[in-house]
Amino acid sequence: MKKKVFVYHVISMILLLTTFASCENSKDENPVPKGPQITCEYFGNLKPSILDYNANGLNIGIKIDADMQIDNVKSYEITYGVIGNDKKRTIQSLKPFSNNLNTIIADSLVCGLEYEITASFSTSNSTCLSTTEYFTSQKSYPASPWCAGIFKASTGYDRSAGITINNKPFIIFGNNSFYGIENQSVLSSKLPFPLHGNSGTDYAIFAIGKYGYFKSDDSANLYRYDSDTDNWENLGSTNIAAYAKYYGGSMNGIGYFFDNRNCYQYDIQNNTFTKLANYQQQEFINTFQTNSNLYVINKDLEILQFNSSNGNWEYLSTYPGNKSEDIVSFVYMNKAYIGLSHRYYSPNKVTNYDIYELDLDTKNWKQLASFPYKFSDAWGISGVSSQNNGYIIYRDESSDFPTYVWRFNPSEIVYKKMP
Repeated sequence: MKKKVFVYHVISMILLLTTFASCENSKDENPVPKGPQITCEYFGNLKPSILDYNANGLNIGIKIDADMQIDNVKSYEITYGVIGNDKKRTIQSLKPFSNNLNTIIADSLVCGLEYEITASFSTSNSTCLSTTEYFTSQKSYPASPWCAGIFKASTGYDRSAGITINNKPFIIFGNNSFYGIENQSVLSSKLPFPLHGNSGTDYAIFAIGKYGYFKSDDSANLYRYDSDTDNWENLGSTNIAAYAKYYGGSMNGIGYFFDNRNCYQYDIQNNTFTKLANYQQQEFINTFQTNSNLYVINKDLEILQFNSSNGNWEYLSTYPGNKSEDIVSFVYMNKAYIGLSHRYYSPNKVTNYDIYELDLDTKNWKQLASFPYKFSDAWGISGVSSQNNGYIIYRDESSDFPTYVWRFNPSEIVYKKMP
């Protein structure tokens, strides 16, 4: 009997000690602040910090002095968005305001984009803002093969065209400005296209070896660019009419200029063009090529393959995605990536964000996950390929940073889950 009583008293003592310790810990963890009341001036000197970011979101923290009185705070928020984009998002925290503010923003992050983040709190008669923090995402969540490079200086205007010369990607704008894409997504200024006074609406371009061959629709002349020395040379007249839109491409060391009615073949030894064929096709809106074949996309978004033996075009497939007046394309290995169909001009201005992969051997299509960033004014958008990556380049006139260079990494490709 005594043994049972002894056990009962020991247990009672443990319970009492545990309760007492819990009360003491609670008192230590939540001391009553004895310092000054928080002010806008104080909060304005604080800056949010990025604690972590992963598939669960962006974890943002801001630390306030432990003795600061915060009982006057009614609510606090985090405002964030991409720098240069007016569309910002504000999230009001559901947690009580405390000396350690941690907020997880469960939203998508896009590789290469720079975000600005500001914290704020409201009292009964004012709203106070912190210092703004800046953060560049090194990965995308959800996962995406796209990563942005932002060129903050002024580049070109009007339309653009991409060209791969000796496995190096280049981009030319309608005002003659010319750039190489280096270090994955960095634009490197090159000697501009030399046609003085060129309005440069469109260019026909093909590449053979280290040279790119350019014809502006403002001139009948052919200009050759040396990618090793960054120099241009006027090779004289092509005898192909000016003020007409042509496309270009090369196969097996032979260059071609073509539109929806005529095809011309270039003799590199004699620097002459010969009409190879004439035909009637729907208007061409884009072109792409592999090492051994040329392709065009017509206004019905049909993909046609070039037949070099007769200079004509043969039907290959039809783009299965959303359709509009223009579309972007580039090639990696023997697969074409086609999408972002759009109409730039108002009225009925539209941009679609779906992209598809076309296997040029099997003619099978696969839909990729949608492009990760919604742009509003992708004027002059074009695509180009390098040995390891594809690129999409455009200017966004609604942004503070006019030129975006999006690198496509095929090793991180994500296909859309079909229902």
